[in-house]
Amino acid sequence: MPDTFRAVATDQLVTRYNRGNLIALAQVSTNYVFEFHGGHETGNPVYVRVDGNKDSSNVPKFDTKNKTAASYTSYSKLANSGKLDQAKKDKDLTSADLTEITNLIVHNFAFFQQLASDYYGK
Repeated sequence: MPDTFRAVATDQLVTRYNRGNLIALAQVSTNYVFEFHGGHETGNPVYVRVDGNKDSSNVPKFDTKNKTAASYTSYSKLANSGKLDQAKKDKDLTSADLTEITNLIVHNFAFFQQLASDYYGK
């Protein structure tokens, strides 16, 4: 079962690890969440799940251990980013959501890195 969170200082998972102070840009949209998958630790990945998506594999993700913010200057650079394009076609995400996802990753990369490191225990 994934552990989901939003990139906001008041999120339960964020407060559990006391990492809200690292958020430079807060998430506004509720059309998606970020998540961690225990047991899938290679690269300390952060997954992006569109609201209502029940997929158990190939969820879009980004590597916080071996990459930098510069690696993700567009949501299309995430692994399995085609799922986000499909969500836009299906009207589950907007262009603004896709821009926000990119901006959150770029501006909050240190937050995602530290939270993932804390979560995965590395």
